[in-house]
Amino acid sequence: MNATHDHDDAAAAPLTDKESPFEFDIRTEEIYFSDQSNGYYCVCLVDIVNSSQITAKMADGNKIRKYYEIFLNAMAALAKNFGAKVIKNIGDALLFYFPDTSDTENMTAFKEVLECCTAIIAAHEFINIRLEAEALPSVSYRISADYGRVEVATTVTSGREDLFGPTVNMCAKINSQAEPNGIVIGGDLHEIMKRFSFKEYSFVGLGKKQPMGVKYSYPVYSVVRKDEVPARDSALNVFKRETPKPKLGEETISIYPPKALQPRDDIISRSYPEQISHPTIMLVDDEPDILSIFKSYLTSEGYKVEAFTDSYRALQSFARTEPGHYDLLVLDIRMPTINGLQLYQRLKAVDPYVKVIFMSALEATDELVSILEGVKTTDVIRKPIDRKHFIQKVKAIIESSHSGTNS
Repeated sequence: MNATHDHDDAAAAPLTDKESPFEFDIRTEEIYFSDQSNGYYCVCLVDIVNSSQITAKMADGNKIRKYYEIFLNAMAALAKNFGAKVIKNIGDALLFYFPDTSDTENMTAFKEVLECCTAIIAAHEFINIRLEAEALPSVSYRISADYGRVEVATTVTSGREDLFGPTVNMCAKINSQAEPNGIVIGGDLHEIMKRFSFKEYSFVGLGKKQPMGVKYSYPVYSVVRKDEVPARDSALNVFKRETPKPKLGEETISIYPPKALQPRDDIISRSYPEQISHPTIMLVDDEPDILSIFKSYLTSEGYKVEAFTDSYRALQSFARTEPGHYDLLVLDIRMPTINGLQLYQRLKAVDPYVKVIFMSALEATDELVSILEGVKTTDVIRKPIDRKHFIQKVKAIIESSHSGTNS
């Protein structure tokens, strides 16, 4: 919720009165503040950059819904994974807070705030892969966080919570000071973080302070994690566990099954199950005749083959599957729109352990694949391709990946 602009009707499309899980009928719902409803917490707001302009160019209402659905549900899953309580989505923004930060001596709770925010930023890459797979525009967003007093209101019948108070307002005001895909925190939160001396993060004061009345201004700091790898791994673990086809009208943002948000170490620590009776291969070639030939080679050897003539459809299928679903990618290099090298880079970003064989008739193939991490010139088969050699190569790579050795 950028403080500098109002969201237009297009930006608010996913949150009609009929569909929003946070809308209620004032005749049947009542909110109350208990004696214990106020406290001091860390509050966060994540907001899309320039969403009004982006959605204004999207004529299809279903695509607008899908755009927000992918973004908001990914944000909610990441926040919950770090112990945050998601309150609501406001237009294209998501508001959440961390209950454990009520204790300012709880170093672990405040470290989780930083880990959560940096994981959300690292997820930018994976969210855009999902959006691209749905033929939707890419997204950038900002995160703002601060610490202070908040009032927690609860609805009588549903038990849902809402937040009020100056800390929530300040998060909204300072959000626009973050760089796209960046993080800012307010001065009160920075004072707490400074006490703990989190050396993995750098905090830089911004020259532009938030005005607070006539005489005072409020300091704002940008936050960067020095080593991005842990944040990226956290984002990947959560993002690959989300429900493939969520429905926006369900209880938001909490559409992820509770057990799916429990910590897991299997996605990063290992690539595939040890025993797979029928390995699955993704085969992509824009020429239907060639695709049919190679599919017949593979199916005759007992492999399950998912074949695509369109790179975008292959990307979409990959983005919706569980980690390790595909044991091997067989990609033609020369294809329109997204060539085989570009496709591999996008798929590799989602599943770092996926194996590949490239097929190509190009003379400079070795030079082309040399720029790709984890790919050797031996992973390229030149056309025309001998059936026996092709099958031998496929078997060798799949067997080596299951045994944990390099192909």
